[in-house]
Amino acid sequence: HLGGLIASAVLDHPDTQLRLLVRPGERRLCVQGGPDLIIDGPARLLHVARAAGVGRMVPADFVANLFRIPRGRITPLDWRQDFAALADAERGPVEVVHVLNGGLPDRRVLSAPDIIDVRTATAFVRGDGRQPMDWTRCADVARCTAAVALDDRPAPRVLQVAGEVLDFHGIVRIGQALRVERLGSLDDLDAHIGSLQQGGPANFPACFPLMCYRSMLNGEGKLDVLMSDRYPSIRPTTVREYVAREAI
Repeated sequence: HLGGLIASAVLDHPDTQLRLLVRPGERRLCVQGGPDLIIDGPARLLHVARAAGVGRMVPADFVANLFRIPRGRITPLDWRQDFAALADAERGPVEVVHVLNGGLPDRRVLSAPDIIDVRTATAFVRGDGRQPMDWTRCADVARCTAAVALDDRPAPRVLQVAGEVLDFHGIVRIGQALRVERLGSLDDLDAHIGSLQQGGPANFPACFPLMCYRSMLNGEGKLDVLMSDRYPSIRPTTVREYVAREAI
């Protein structure tokens, strides 16, 4: 989904050509998976890019502040940190830019289990819900990614962007009236994630979103140096605007 949006955002820029590389039999544009896809694959692309004289590479990060989250908390983000360290050592003249954007406030994320149940108009909170969290709509992440990829100016190693900063209660006040149900403390969330992890790899699809949400609720993944104003022509959609349009 995000890969297609980035491709479209690149094509919105004049005089720009786009080539897409996809694996045989697949049409996915964003790379997710194990260390072979998160470390080894980008490492090969980096080496090829360097040999071909490519000026800039943007890995498929697009998460909270992975450089602040302690190792061992979210394994795929550990791998992304590993690739970042490798890129620092081996990038040569290639600028490697990590785009970090916090949470993605789209229907699938906000309607995920343990966040908002649209059917019952119930919002679930763990802890006190007062930690400010960064939210950036997928289309705005795509536009920022295209902008930094095509920017002639020197780029920062990490581009942190946020469409809006809201705590849990700020989200609840948006849109339809929601009943708030508290699911316990952040320690309870840790225990819940731990129990899911004991179920093995089959539970990973349910576990990973909760891990990322935990890093937002407890502040570990908070962005710290926002650079959203680097591209003033991009006006991010607020969560309120998005929720109203999507009728979440």
